[in-house]
Amino acid sequence: ILFNMVALRQLTPLVAQEYGNYRTTIIYSLGGACGFWVSYLAGVTFTIGASAAVCSLIGATLYYGKSRGGFYGQLIYKQVGLWS
Repeated sequence: ILFNMVALRQLTPLVAQEYGNYRTTIIYSLGGACGFWVSYLAGVTFTIGASAAVCSLIGATLYYGKSRGGFYGQLIYKQVGLWS
């Protein structure tokens, strides 16, 4: 849970800056819901934490950095790539 809190504290401002607050909330919520659904399909009866939601923020930021390109995109991609 501590890792999730630290990652969320560091990633959320960057994601909100690039995607906006509304899209950040959607990415986080859908990532958590999809992670729970996959856990359910895998037969996990009890899940706790927000690892899937945090990973969705990481993935969205990696995608943004790669698709934007240029120096700024590479900088974001390398910075967030350390989390993955």
